[in-house]
Amino acid sequence: MREAVANGAAESQNAFVEDALLRRLKALRRGKIYSAYEEAAQDPIFMEDMRSTSEAFSGTERDGLDGGT
Repeated sequence: MREAVANGAAESQNAFVEDALLRRLKALRRGKIYSAYEEAAQDPIFMEDMRSTSEAFSGTERDGLDGGT
């Protein structure tokens, strides 16, 4: 850590530790979100709801474009 600070990787040891903690917390949150995505993908009711919602809004993909309907 001292070497990283000496080489300019962080302003101080405290800043280095803070950055490491924030990165780790972000990774943990991302892992929880991905886990929830995987769980939802196994739920047939959720997947059907997503499919029907996507179909309901499919016409908006061209909304505002020349020639869009």
